[in-house]
Amino acid sequence: MLWKQGLLIKLNIIGIRGKMYRWIKDFLTSRKILVKIENEYSREVENGAPQGSIISPVLFSIMINEVFSEVEGLVDVALFADNGVMWKRGRNTNHIEKKIQKAVNKVQEWGTAWGLRFSVGKTKVIHFTKRKVQNKIQIKLYGENIEEVQAFKYLGIWFDKNINWSTHISKIVEKIKKVLNIMRALRGKDWGADRQTLKAIYISLIRSVIDYGCIIYQSAAKTLLGKIDRIQSQALRLCCGATKSTPVAALQVEMNEKPLDMRRDQLSVVYWANLKGSKQGHPTHQVLLNCQEKEKKKINCFGWIIGDRCNKVQIDNIKVSPTVPIPAIPPWMYENPNVNMQLLKNRNLNSYPIEQWIEETFLDNIMVYTDASKTINNKVGAAAVIPQGNIVLNKIICDKLSVFTGELVAIYMAINWIEENKARKAVVCSDSSSALTSIKNIASETRQDLVYEIVQAVYRINKAGGVVTFLWAPAHVGVEGNELADKYAKQATTKTEVNMEIKHSKEEVKNIIKIEHNKKWQDNWNKETKGREYYKVQRRVGVMRGGGNRNRKEEDIITRMRLGHTYLNSSLKLMGKHATELCDSCQQIENVRHVLIHCRKYNREREILGNKLAKENTRLAVEDILGLHSEHTGYKAIHTFFKNTGLNKRI
Repeated sequence: MLWKQGLLIKLNIIGIRGKMYRWIKDFLTSRKILVKIENEYSREVENGAPQGSIISPVLFSIMINEVFSEVEGLVDVALFADNGVMWKRGRNTNHIEKKIQKAVNKVQEWGTAWGLRFSVGKTKVIHFTKRKVQNKIQIKLYGENIEEVQAFKYLGIWFDKNINWSTHISKIVEKIKKVLNIMRALRGKDWGADRQTLKAIYISLIRSVIDYGCIIYQSAAKTLLGKIDRIQSQALRLCCGATKSTPVAALQVEMNEKPLDMRRDQLSVVYWANLKGSKQGHPTHQVLLNCQEKEKKKINCFGWIIGDRCNKVQIDNIKVSPTVPIPAIPPWMYENPNVNMQLLKNRNLNSYPIEQWIEETFLDNIMVYTDASKTINNKVGAAAVIPQGNIVLNKIICDKLSVFTGELVAIYMAINWIEENKARKAVVCSDSSSALTSIKNIASETRQDLVYEIVQAVYRINKAGGVVTFLWAPAHVGVEGNELADKYAKQATTKTEVNMEIKHSKEEVKNIIKIEHNKKWQDNWNKETKGREYYKVQRRVGVMRGGGNRNRKEEDIITRMRLGHTYLNSSLKLMGKHATELCDSCQQIENVRHVLIHCRKYNREREILGNKLAKENTRLAVEDILGLHSEHTGYKAIHTFFKNTGLNKRI
């Protein structure tokens, strides 16, 4: 239904002219669209952009971008593609109704003027309140009453009348239960998909659904959020074959999945970091501003709690580089920098003295060597050395930056020195192939801002008649300049005060957040009261044991053996299926360690197990195997032990 002529008018208004305008005009015109059903044809469609074309959504967004231009000041608005919302806040219902109706009329008039008609059936009205309201809100569109609803879906999030997120969480649970049924179909007792495959399904089809919008719905009551927690534990049990009595904390460590409350916390802080890198015009920045209610109520919503969360991970004062860096010089004016990677590609040169090769190849150039260093306590130093003039530039930059950032900063320092000293021909040597590749391609996934700064400086040098070459040179092969740069970069990390402030990239902040939350998870696991038997096996969080080439049954036995929860009497007691939890033969607690190490009923099988493990002390061998996270022949031997004793059916 897009009005082509109206779109061309809008393109002209926003300044798109010349070849681009003519190309879009040609793209839209002289097209015929027909629909054929049996022998009947529809009439030719005169309006609309071709569906499926890459540019069509962009053109539609340009067309509809000013849909709320006439309602500013009457109500608050938000627009994403063709999904728009308008809202008004207040105590006087009649006043709100009049304001919204006036705004709807303005939008209707705009649509009529630009050839767009809005769907009455898809448009809904909802009254967010916890009070009882006698009269319904009556808003009309094209003379028809818009339906008032108790909940509605906007951009994948269900908003209910009371804003308690019960509808949205119910929808999540309903959707995930269907995926759980698929996972059950993919695994059986003795056959089925391995744990890596099932976890991949969990991440893509379950965790992604849970994560979407969790920053918003995290303010829901704990009882509602608990429904999602139970769904996660069900999915993880299906992945690894754990029993129902297994503590959730142990299950999460075994499958390397953070508790959902901690994950929501982490995602919230990551989103905050994204906002820090966005312009102040970003609409979500308003959520972070103080308001009257914030002092009166304690609500677990993003804008009110994010400050405390950032403070806990010590990033509240961090400066974040722009999410979308915009260079001062248009990118199409750059020429690709001259980056020489010959020493990396041609390994035969390594038999030739590298320093001699550099001197002969770049005889009349000023050589500048760069390097970066990072200490265990996250101090980062960068250095640039010019041996010909005995010049050393070394600086400590902000803590917790990556070595990659340090390498780019060192190169930037070298380029700055070349520009300031107006060197006619210079070579910048670095042992970082990743940094030089990013400069060569003028593209970086993490530090596009620094790459732009370097390339812009090279552009200015070239315009002034200078020539800069970038050279990859291997470290620690006797090149004096490289050794000096390495020495002074390490020396810079000993400085106490930062003398070159560099903003953190979004990826670097995410890494800091991940490390801090892993520490918190580890601390919680150390203090956890449940799952202590499994804690003896695996004390460290953040790792997951591989499944190897074992079948489903063998893998389930190993998992339950490690977790300490099986269908032996100790676990059956927890499930209410055994009275005493004691071994029938020894009258001691019957668990995995008991049957593997102590139970006299299985002395002969234990002797065979000890021979297979080639260990004098079977107890130590079993302890070692239980704690392993990688492949080990002992797993097979222990599985054979359970098979020979008949305990495999009870594990």
